[in-house]
Amino acid sequence: MPRPVDGSPTNSLPPVEQTAVRSEKNSKVDRIAKAILIALSAALILGAVGAACYTFAFPLAVTLIVASVALAVLGITIALNKVAHKFPKPLEKAIRKIHATVTELFALVAAIVQYPFSALLKKKITPEAPDQRNVLLIHGYLHNPTAFSYAMPRLKEAGFGNIHTIHLWHPFRSIEHDYAKDVQKKMKEITAENRQKEWILIGHSMGGDVAAQAATTLPDDSVSVSHVVTWGSPLKGAPAAKLAAMLRMGQNAQEMQVGSTFTENLQQNIPTCSATQFSHVASYADSVVPGEYAHLGNDPEHEMVMDDINHIGMLYDPRVIDQTIDWIKPQVDPV
Repeated sequence: MPRPVDGSPTNSLPPVEQTAVRSEKNSKVDRIAKAILIALSAALILGAVGAACYTFAFPLAVTLIVASVALAVLGITIALNKVAHKFPKPLEKAIRKIHATVTELFALVAAIVQYPFSALLKKKITPEAPDQRNVLLIHGYLHNPTAFSYAMPRLKEAGFGNIHTIHLWHPFRSIEHDYAKDVQKKMKEITAENRQKEWILIGHSMGGDVAAQAATTLPDDSVSVSHVVTWGSPLKGAPAAKLAAMLRMGQNAQEMQVGSTFTENLQQNIPTCSATQFSHVASYADSVVPGEYAHLGNDPEHEMVMDDINHIGMLYDPRVIDQTIDWIKPQVDPV
């Protein structure tokens, strides 16, 4: 079975390790509780300010009140989702779906607001972590490096030092012939400067396909990829890509169709790439890349399948980055 979403251990552990697991779970619960409290508090404050401004500045008052209601809905949705398992199955399923929809709307707004500021996430090569593997974050279709505005500080907090992003620029090029080669080129350029040849690739949506293609087609041993983590990536293609392909929205859209030569080859190459550990996050609530298309089912310990988060929402969900860190953290821990 895929790794449980709540982070509970899958086998018995010694007492010391059980304590560590409980501590980690408590930390995650604390973060979620803090997020709920912040959302509800902000809603209360904005509502109060909006009411106070109502007489003097009607447009501002309406904006603040709407924002307060939205934040209150977000806080309540997150809280209900945490206890959804206690409800009857039909109601639990409805709550999960509502959570996926509400968080997706907020994630979409965040992605749009941040989109123009991709230059702020550019990572300069520094010698601050010379013994660590390089980490490269690869964004998805029609996006840019701001996709990882939440993930980057979390990775740094977890102890990763050599974190890099790549901007794929033209949104309609080929994954196989352009983007994957761009990634390989960037890896070589950075390795030439910091002398660290081992890499971890993390990709969202199309970026996961780009990462997998780059890792499975390395032209030489000047760089190596120890781990690829994909978030909501169309490893088996995506039904939505058919429409994009019909609208002639790029060679990449053609490649991401279900049953395409590219996706068929990718599914064959991933299991045979023994030098790289592949891990996948998928969600059955993902409206762009449904869960069954985003993991291969051949390594349950390295697959996390969710049912309450949508496509862009993955970028801001603490469970996704927590699981990613769990998968790759041992790769950078000192022996």
